[in-house]
Amino acid sequence: DLALMQAALERQQMVGKSAPLMSLHGYLPGTNSLVPRTVSLKRGTALLIPFTLWSPSTPEVAHDLARLSPQQPIYAITSWHANTGRDDVRSSEVLKGLRSWQRGMPKKVSILIVPDSVLRDFHCDVFPLGILIRDGTVHSNTVLSSEGTERFMVADLPKAQR
Repeated sequence: DLALMQAALERQQMVGKSAPLMSLHGYLPGTNSLVPRTVSLKRGTALLIPFTLWSPSTPEVAHDLARLSPQQPIYAITSWHANTGRDDVRSSEVLKGLRSWQRGMPKKVSILIVPDSVLRDFHCDVFPLGILIRDGTVHSNTVLSSEGTERFMVADLPKAQR
């Protein structure tokens, strides 16, 4: 229990502080290949949903957040390691699952495959999480376990993005 409590504390201690990274560098699972993508965390608002394919509530959470924040792009971030528990290297089985998962998502929800170190930098130990970063500052880093936590996170978005 101590490790879980420490991870939760580390997530909460991020709130109000600078994001641990200036940008996310990852890959979108394109139709025929992986497409490089960079997402700025220093300018504008970034809504991130760290997830794994084995976290069954993630699709519902992604749909809820897309509905609650129709103007805000959403990045569902994951890593090879988070999905396999093995080395952080490309897996054709995971890629197939990610492509299938992407087809069921609203167009504004993009999967971004990042190095596992990115998930560790944001203290992603449970899934799905909701991380809201605005102009380089972390505004939320919380477990998305209910509609209430989803609404609470979205309430911190600028009105133009809700």
